[in-house]
Amino acid sequence: MDQDLLDAIAAELANLPGVTTVTQTASNLSALPGPVILLRLDRAVPDENPGDGRLVLNLYINAHLLVDKTATNADQTARRLSIDTLNLVNRAGNFGVAGAGQPRPVTTKRHLTDTIRPGHDITWAAAWTAHWTQKIVVGNAIWQEDGVTPIELIINGHRCDD
Repeated sequence: MDQDLLDAIAAELANLPGVTTVTQTASNLSALPGPVILLRLDRAVPDENPGDGRLVLNLYINAHLLVDKTATNADQTARRLSIDTLNLVNRAGNFGVAGAGQPRPVTTKRHLTDTIRPGHDITWAAAWTAHWTQKIVVGNAIWQEDGVTPIELIINGHRCDD
């Protein structure tokens, strides 16, 4: 399910003009044309249990904006792309993926090291990173699809009171 969301985000980011969008499995980023957005799921953390048998995950997503350092205004271009990315993410909402919630942009900042996990060398690039979180609900609810939830809980023939 989280891969469906990442694929939908990558497809949406591909609408940014002149940008190549890739996922965390890409290699040799410096060989790709134009500015590159490396989209990566940083981590997935279980969130509050909705009490209906489904699992809620809080996804921490990074988009690394990489622009060849030899390009004119490389740092400003990477910074602008990081802001454009967060704006696009905020407007796109759940990216058409069932169970995905509204994204919460967190920050955009200059990338200060020469690598991005898992071992991508970015010494060739001016790099900024856009961070956001997004909840996604996984699994099927134990309640019926008609929206009616039980008023009382009965286990082994005994009514359970609060």
